[in-house]
Amino acid sequence: MLWGALANATSGMNSMSVQLGTISQNIANVNTTAYKTENTTFQTQLSEQLATPNNPNTGDTGSTQVFGVQPVNTYEISTQGNLLSTNQYSDIAINGSGFFITEPPSSTGGAPTAPTSLATSTSTAYTRDGSFSQLADGTGKSYFVTSGGNYLMGWMPDPKTGTISSSATQTLQPVYITPTTAMPAVATTAASLVANVPADAAITQDPQTSTVPITDAGGNPQNLTLTWTRSSGNTWTVAATGATGGGTPSGSYTVTMDNTGAITSPSPATQAFSVNWGVPGTTTPSVNLTTYRPSYSTQSTTIPVYDSQSGAHNLSLEFEKSGANSWYLHFGTSESGASISTAPVPITFDGAGNIISPTSTTVNATWADGATSSVDINLSKLTQYVSNGQIQVASSQQNGYPSGHLSSYQFDTQGNLNATYDNGQSRTLFKVPVATFTAPDNLNPTSGNMFQLTQNAGTVTVQGVNQIGNNSTIVGGSLEQSNVDLGTQFTDMILTQKAYASNAEVLRAANQMLMTARDLQN
Repeated sequence: MLWGALANATSGMNSMSVQLGTISQNIANVNTTAYKTENTTFQTQLSEQLATPNNPNTGDTGSTQVFGVQPVNTYEISTQGNLLSTNQYSDIAINGSGFFITEPPSSTGGAPTAPTSLATSTSTAYTRDGSFSQLADGTGKSYFVTSGGNYLMGWMPDPKTGTISSSATQTLQPVYITPTTAMPAVATTAASLVANVPADAAITQDPQTSTVPITDAGGNPQNLTLTWTRSSGNTWTVAATGATGGGTPSGSYTVTMDNTGAITSPSPATQAFSVNWGVPGTTTPSVNLTTYRPSYSTQSTTIPVYDSQSGAHNLSLEFEKSGANSWYLHFGTSESGASISTAPVPITFDGAGNIISPTSTTVNATWADGATSSVDINLSKLTQYVSNGQIQVASSQQNGYPSGHLSSYQFDTQGNLNATYDNGQSRTLFKVPVATFTAPDNLNPTSGNMFQLTQNAGTVTVQGVNQIGNNSTIVGGSLEQSNVDLGTQFTDMILTQKAYASNAEVLRAANQMLMTARDLQN
């Protein structure tokens, strides 16, 4: 038994030395981001087997087992540390289960490609340390990398739909932003208007009359009456219908106006009418139809439009009430040199103020710089109620925008990397998934906060953090702290020191007993 005491005391001292090393490592990493506490536990080991008489009553085989101790290290990988706000956009933390997926650089030193299978990958490292820095590759991309140079891996949106499939079959790619690359401009092709046109607006008179001063055949001043009758939104028929001084007028024209109100037909706009004064004779006064054209009032709003060359313009929508539950929608712009070819569109409402037709219309414009626009406008949300004679616009939207540069980015709670641009647009650049394991405490720590898959850790599952099902989230601008409990570490250190000293006393006593036995031979 004396030799067993020596062996046991020695193994105890060695084990306590290992535990003290573990404690010192934990204390040294108390401020290491996402460091996971290492624990030293102990299990017995056979140190000596002594022969003893067989005892058939107890089943004794004739030997006595003497057990020492050996250390076993375990890790609190699945125990989460507290989250600390850093307000750094590139810092992220996992509140709940899961690990970030990282890959080392490629063999040429650039961004890596994802392994064919994470289950068999020997290069993939998993971490909860979200203190990522930016690494430029010279092509305009700035990658998210760990302090050790590993690249954060994520899912990119579909280039056509802009959506991200949160599926394990989705290809992982290094996460990056492009701070110097401009977002391309997008021309406006669709717009919508949610508004109420006033049911109590003034109705345009039809027909309208104009009084034109003329001179009769005798040189006396007289008046000619022109009557304007509407054919469509911008087409009227003007006819000479009366004259003072006994004159009998005649003559009529079909007049077409553009969206600015300028007469495009007949051309020129000054035309002659005939007035028969009887015996004095007939005169043919010339009348500038532009001066005497019919008048109408509109309720207006504007929608911004971006053309095919990313130029910004304002498209004016002008509503003219033409009758009970009837309107004309005119299109215009204040831009000099621009033209809109779309004729006024008739709009009808039912007696309850709901639009009947049309629910949409297309506007074509040529701008002063030569660029063009063709915009489909959704009118289905128009209503007609009394509103003090004024149009009330709830909202207007359009799908175009100018080019823009990255102004900020942040991670949301589902791991989406959302970028905001100085043109007011935003888009999702990546989604950061998380890896979960059947037994995460059995991962292999390659450092205090980087881990690799082992067989004992079980199956690796890659999914969006929102799919885990235990309210796990990604917290942007935060980092997970070490899960080391300093109070526990100092308590363990004291116990370890006492245990080491106690084992040393056992070793000292056994050594003295051996020396006593040695001295008996003298």
